[in-house]
Amino acid sequence: MQEQQTEVNVMGLMAEIRSRVRQQNRSQDELTRRARARIPASLRTSIAAFRAQAAALRASVEKVGQFPPVPPTIRGRLGLVPVWLVRRALFWLIPPLKAAHLQTAIALEEQAVIAEQLAAVLEETNLQIESLRRLLETERQQA
Repeated sequence: MQEQQTEVNVMGLMAEIRSRVRQQNRSQDELTRRARARIPASLRTSIAAFRAQAAALRASVEKVGQFPPVPPTIRGRLGLVPVWLVRRALFWLIPPLKAAHLQTAIALEEQAVIAEQLAAVLEETNLQIESLRRLLETERQQA
């Protein structure tokens, strides 16, 4: 029996594989770009603004019931006395106000997370639609 030896051009095969992978990556990048272009830029901006507002609300929670800044004057120090009296008189109101503000901040933060997740799902859906469009175009060209 005679064995046939076949030479394999490894470098050529590797170059062909690299070329195909690059083309597929370019194709996928184009699909991703198209999918992202279909999502309004205002949506991402609105989500970021929503997240910033939730963070600002959470920061303001700590200020509820705190003394305001007092100027280093006699009038400022004297004005601190009625503020202290009002704060003492509202001891029963400040904790529920802080709790309500905190719950609102938490709810806004959760809404921001949900909006980001919805935007990601929308992007993925648009990517699938673009993939199906490309597949349909390819099939039409072959027919």
